[in-house]
Amino acid sequence: MTVAVVTGAGRGMGREVTRRLIDRGWTVVATDIDEAAAKATATDFGDRCHGLPHDVRDATAHREVASYAAGLGPVLAWVNNAGVLRTGTLWEQDDATMSLTVDINLLGIIHGTRAALDVMRAHGRPADIINMASMSAFGPLPGLAVYAASKAGVVSWTLTTAAELDQAGVPVRMHAVCPDGVRTDMVAENAADHGSAMIFSGKLLDPAAVADDIVGLIGTNRLVLSIPRHRAAAARLSGLAPRLTLPLIRLTAALGERNRRRAQSA
Repeated sequence: MTVAVVTGAGRGMGREVTRRLIDRGWTVVATDIDEAAAKATATDFGDRCHGLPHDVRDATAHREVASYAAGLGPVLAWVNNAGVLRTGTLWEQDDATMSLTVDINLLGIIHGTRAALDVMRAHGRPADIINMASMSAFGPLPGLAVYAASKAGVVSWTLTTAAELDQAGVPVRMHAVCPDGVRTDMVAENAADHGSAMIFSGKLLDPAAVADDIVGLIGTNRLVLSIPRHRAAAARLSGLAPRLTLPLIRLTAALGERNRRRAQSA
């Protein structure tokens, strides 16, 4: 039996990833801070899906999830998917919102990676840890400063952990997934806020297609997956020369704001 853990699996991307792993024969521990949502995912996907409540801000909770999963069989995949999105300028967000974003989006993935490595190193088999980052990690995004910073930290954490595992000869493959805006409830919940304009500057991605790409990383050596690649190239350019690209960023934000308003009125 091969076991995977997917955090934030009560809805959105986590639920879609769980669905695909179950379809491919995995046993999945689907976790979510919303216990009812986690259990609904498990009920919908059958006996090989186990729903657990899980606050990813709690390092001990991660270890408890890891222990439960290891009791089912070797944990060969762990998807750190749980995250939050809060939009708005820095002066519009309070201290609690900023702390919540960093605690869930970055520290949650750090805790999850460490818990996953504990059980993966114990069985010694090749395994995969997939961390959900974002294309926002690559460049300046007005209205998404704290979110983007947390996701940039995820990319850095993933790359450095991969290097440490390589040096130690541990057969665990690290992956960071950096999608553009995805058509999820989380994005829809922020669509009324002008700070979300940059998310709407491109066509929102289909969550099912992104989930296919995420699951497709298992067993590969791909460290960073950007979806779509052409948008990632532009984002990286803005990160390399942010002062020169500020006028372009303003234009992109204006386009996103127009698209956001259209989406709201549709």
